Amino acid sequence: MKLPGKHCGQVGHPRPEAVTRTIAPVTAMPPWVRMTIAAMTRWTRRLGDTARS
Repeated sequence: MKLPGKHCGQVGHPRPEAVTRTIAPVTAMPPWVRMTIAAMTRWTRRLGDTARS
């Protein structure tokens, strides 16, 4: 058995890959929240219009 003069494989520990983090999942706004906000906006606009008159 003849041993090679140099080692051609990996020596030591492998370098770890860079850590990549994913962004947090976005929670969707329920439709009732959007409807409530829209209704409140309409209501405050109407109140503002009557206060000016």
